[in-house]
Amino acid sequence: MKEKIEKIVNALNKAKNAANEFADSEDGGSCNFDSCVIKLPRWTEDDIKEIEKQSGVSIGSQLSSRWYKGYRFINIGNGQANRKTRMAEAAKKSLKADGYDVSMYYAMD
Repeated sequence: MKEKIEKIVNALNKAKNAANEFADSEDGGSCNFDSCVIKLPRWTEDDIKEIEKQSGVSIGSQLSSRWYKGYRFINIGNGQANRKTRMAEAAKKSLKADGYDVSMYYAMD
């Protein structure tokens, strides 16, 4: 399990770096809750807490909605509009390239 946690922590750190490329970009547009979501089947809550501790990335509880069932929000990035979207999409692209089951959750405020 230790190797599995190290692998995802490294992937999350890469995703943070990818997202941070947009940290100073403009943030106009509609406020939103656009976020990267990840599916982590068979991971325990203790595993999730350890991932959060090691990576500094907040991972939400499992979603139960129809299209996002089993996914969890990943809190990477800042901003409230266009920047938030770009950062979340960059994190998603990075995590997908590392082989994780990720998607985007788009919601306008």
